[in-house]
Amino acid sequence: MDENLNRLFATLTSALNHELELYDEMERVLRSEREAIVGSSVGELVTSNRTKEEILLRLEAVDRSRRDILRHIALHLNTPPQGLTMTHLVSRFQGAERERLRGLQEELRLAAVRIRTLNHENRRLAETALAYARGWMNYFQSLLCPEAGYQENGRIQNRPVNGKLISRRG
Repeated sequence: MDENLNRLFATLTSALNHELELYDEMERVLRSEREAIVGSSVGELVTSNRTKEEILLRLEAVDRSRRDILRHIALHLNTPPQGLTMTHLVSRFQGAERERLRGLQEELRLAAVRIRTLNHENRRLAETALAYARGWMNYFQSLLCPEAGYQENGRIQNRPVNGKLISRRG
């Protein structure tokens, strides 16, 4: 491998390592977000969302950098940049470089699966917590504003609230 390609490879692996670190950081944030959802901590959820947005901005910057590096590698290898995938790139290298890229590719794939799974679980927990809160809000609203009934003369009457907690639960 010539010196220029060697330098591009080192820059690419550095960018991929940085991307992997950011994915690990996102995974930690998602795990703490899960605890915030379970604990109904709005403040922690706001902080978690802010942190996730910051990580996404940094991932976006790393992604732009990686695409630029891949464009340079594609030019060096006389390959169209749009056709240069990680799998194709792995096939173009030999020995330790190939194994390093293959390892990074697998680590990034696994990190993406873990993040996708955590996001799905957190979304499900948040939806469940929201449904639970809505259920309680509806219940309390029904206690505060009892259903109206009609008197024998056709007028609407309000039913008394006494005993409603017991009758709803019992």
